[in-house]
Amino acid sequence: MLALGLAVFLFPGKPARYLMIILRSGAHLVFMWIVAGVALQPFVPRPTGIAFSVALAFTACAALGLYLESREGQRAAEQRTAGAFRWSHWFFGFALLVALPFTILALVMAVLGEDLQTRMVQAVSGGGTLTGVVWWVARHGFFAALKIGLGGRFGGGGAGRGT
Repeated sequence: MLALGLAVFLFPGKPARYLMIILRSGAHLVFMWIVAGVALQPFVPRPTGIAFSVALAFTACAALGLYLESREGQRAAEQRTAGAFRWSHWFFGFALLVALPFTILALVMAVLGEDLQTRMVQAVSGGGTLTGVVWWVARHGFFAALKIGLGGRFGGGGAGRGT
């Protein structure tokens, strides 16, 4: 992927456009593969195959959506139809639906760490009550995400703290 990025700058014009499509799709694939693998790690002994399938589905939907967006954009410019039905939006939505459960699970696991993993395994195996798990995640996860995600505005993080 680094070589493709270098080739984009070395060969400008039409070759760079095609190389960027390959590079973008490769970045989508690798990123989603990592996110899905991290999200499935506590539940599946070897999540590589499932994570790759999820990443491939996400990449295919995103690439098809981007392709259709470029085609629809040309057609809209020619016909001056701004409010027409666009298939690209549907494929972006499918890509989002594929990625959303894994990204939310990976985010919650990153914020809450090992304690969440223990609680989730208990919930899946039937050792803990589902209501207790949901309440615990809602209580801890919301406030931790609020503290970290808002950059220290409510006492955590510190990245966006104004002086």
